[in-house]
Amino acid sequence: MQLRTRFVLPEVLYHGTKMSAVLNPNGFSNKVINENFMNNIRSNDRDFGTGFYTTVDFRQAANWAKKALVSAENSGFETYPEQELPVVLKIHCQLPSEFDAIEVYDFRGESDKWSDFILLHRYKSSLNNCACINIFGHEHPQIVCGPMADNDTGSVIALFKDQKREILNESDRMWFREEITKSEDGRRRVGLDLGDQLAWFGETLNSFLTLDGYYKLNMDSFLGDEVTGKNYWGEWDYYGN
Repeated sequence: MQLRTRFVLPEVLYHGTKMSAVLNPNGFSNKVINENFMNNIRSNDRDFGTGFYTTVDFRQAANWAKKALVSAENSGFETYPEQELPVVLKIHCQLPSEFDAIEVYDFRGESDKWSDFILLHRYKSSLNNCACINIFGHEHPQIVCGPMADNDTGSVIALFKDQKREILNESDRMWFREEITKSEDGRRRVGLDLGDQLAWFGETLNSFLTLDGYYKLNMDSFLGDEVTGKNYWGEWDYYGN
């Protein structure tokens, strides 16, 4: 049996970054999916491989962006460099009038296939090299959607390797799935608690995405490292194109 589906893209997506990526003339203002930037991303830093990651959730993107902040004890927010300020890109998403068929993987929740996909790409992959064709029998999809791994996946992968676990061993893969769905305090999270991401692979998909503007963190309104509560929009000043 085959499922016939129609994949409808959201109109607005968000991406967390820092101001230097906006100020750089060869950065996001030049093109949204930028493989020169991706070459600087360590291969084990992304759940679905080295690509451009977006979300429909502004709060989630704001938390991504705030990871760029250093602690107040180390530098003091008053002297925080402009180029290091957290920024959330607002991206308009629309199908172009003409495009070739594209491969989409849409994980609508946690599953063995979802965690196996993350394990493969966190374990060993790079911008132009992953094992999808050998493990799954197909090239890497151009768009991948699905839940975020909740735990510090880099540390989980390091432990996976230290314990000499194997990707092809089913019990080791199940161990990995359990670990990446735990919060830092050990609680298990599922479903929407994990957060959601939509990742883009290949600059040919730039025809789908347009940078509308960006939200820059206003340090005078800064509420804290983690975006919580209902007033998080008040922290950000919007700059439209």
